[in-house]
Amino acid sequence: MSLLEAAPWLAFSPAPRRRSGVWLITFTDLVALMLAFFVMLFSMSTLDEAKWRQFAGIPSPDRIEAEHGPPRAAAARNIALAEIDHGRDLDYLATLLTGQLAAEPRLADAILRRHDDRIVISLPDGLLFKPNGATPIDQADAPLFALGGILRNLPNRIEIEGHTDPNPPDRRRYASNWELSLLRAQAVSAALQRAGYSRPMTVRGYGASRFELLSPRLEELRRNVLARRVDIVIHEAAEAGS
Repeated sequence: MSLLEAAPWLAFSPAPRRRSGVWLITFTDLVALMLAFFVMLFSMSTLDEAKWRQFAGIPSPDRIEAEHGPPRAAAARNIALAEIDHGRDLDYLATLLTGQLAAEPRLADAILRRHDDRIVISLPDGLLFKPNGATPIDQADAPLFALGGILRNLPNRIEIEGHTDPNPPDRRRYASNWELSLLRAQAVSAALQRAGYSRPMTVRGYGASRFELLSPRLEELRRNVLARRVDIVIHEAAEAGS
């Protein structure tokens, strides 16, 4: 009897093989490649722009501006700026006008007020008109001419507003305080145009409708004097087409 006949299972049982560690080399290579990949990702997330521009041959922004000038917005982006055209800075104008009014003795009685979006130059009626009158007196020509010379170079939008006190006007000459205030504002507008102011002006008459805005702490006589005035309102925005 042969050995296979005595133990047939030996023919189907392979001899045990020695385990090899060669596969570890491939695994190590894979881990190294993955590590290198993640290191590359990290380095790109902290890109040095100057070195990248040098490597890619892209000039720096400073060089681009020096060669081609500052970047210009497209026409479509300029629409908003064109619609909101600002005039001269009001802080600058307030300082300039204050100095010029102070240097002009004929405008010594004018009052300048600075608001958030406008400057108001108030001219008392005694400087320009006779009581209950809407025609400028001869002495008004000089101060109005001086004001026209100051304002004619400004691109800012200008309005002329007439005001009166609550006392009724001479009914034989004016139907109401509104009419009197409007005629006075128109007279000032015409005088400024004769002095060289050529841009359009909005002219309004308010009568005594804004009398209550004057401080109630003032004496009534003083409030009435301040109420009888013509305001030259210089707005922050420029006149359209300036």
